[in-house]
Amino acid sequence: MAPEPGIGDIVAGYRLDSVVARGGMGTIYRATHERLGTTFALKVLRPELASDPQFRSRFELEARLLAQFHHPNVVQVTNAGEDAGILYMVTTYLEGYALTDLILRAGRLDPALVLDYVSQIASALDAAHESGLVHRDVKPSNILITSASASDPGGKAYLVDFGIAKDVANAGKLTEYGAFVGSRHYASPEQINARPLDGRADQYSLACVFFEAVTGHVPYDRGSEAAVIVAHLTEAPPSLAADRPDLPAALDKALAKALSKDPAERYPTCAAMVEALEQAAGASGEASSAELAELAPGVITAAGKTEVGAGREPPIELPPDMPPPIPAGHETEVGIAQGGPPPQETPDSPAGGDSGGTEVVSRGTPPV
Repeated sequence: MAPEPGIGDIVAGYRLDSVVARGGMGTIYRATHERLGTTFALKVLRPELASDPQFRSRFELEARLLAQFHHPNVVQVTNAGEDAGILYMVTTYLEGYALTDLILRAGRLDPALVLDYVSQIASALDAAHESGLVHRDVKPSNILITSASASDPGGKAYLVDFGIAKDVANAGKLTEYGAFVGSRHYASPEQINARPLDGRADQYSLACVFFEAVTGHVPYDRGSEAAVIVAHLTEAPPSLAADRPDLPAALDKALAKALSKDPAERYPTCAAMVEALEQAAGASGEASSAELAELAPGVITAAGKTEVGAGREPPIELPPDMPPPIPAGHETEVGIAQGGPPPQETPDSPAGGDSGGTEVVSRGTPPV
């Protein structure tokens, strides 16, 4: 087993300059290409996992999927491979905040700003769906917001962490026994029930993201993991009005459609959902940079370094008769066995949070 590389080591021609984040599956480094002198993000799989076929397959699949998938709101994989027993993946290096950080900082965000972010992510998701991919883990911590600019007055949004994305055309490759893999606060009913998924599952999750960003809390904030799951499966979509009576009532109706239990009752695409939300809100989807500037003034260089997608609990199997209590608000990935042997596509994020594919980093909580 190859030892874990350290600062100053060279991996496949990249010098490791600093650790950006550590997670359950690997470590992300800020790295410099030795010959070009340019900065990249380099992710390595933990040495003890590199010999595990399941972890290797997921790591390699994500690299291949992202290398073949091109979209301005998804960070591109530039290189991947194995060097002296170290499995690695290289992507563009960006600095920014996870949307989670902005929500925590502000409590709740202006709907126009949220619609701007959601519109960008919707575009990335629709492109992924057209390519046969379902992300399966859309949530605020997997949305990175960079600094505002003239072309992106509200900041540019990136969808990250394709570590549990599903290639629909090869749906059985990594999940042999049928399991719910995702984050409970944002998972669609069909995902929880381990049914076949398409882009409408991601749409449901994106609708949950919109709800949280606008209200400051997840749609189904319950006291246990089991209660959250039951709510997603059985309860009516929550209303924005209870938290945001200032918003148009039409927003509730538009959002409820995206949160339908039946995928057939949702919008045909994520873009169609955004269009309906914009019409209901009376917004164009173009956000001013004022709010982002207040939340994160200047260049984004907060001292804290956390990987996007951090904060997950270890994977948990939920017995139907006695689910373990989990504090509401955690973005826990859970695996629910559907009978037979344990799920083979188990989430791999102990506390510290790496699902195996986050390719961009968050620089911590925005400065106050």
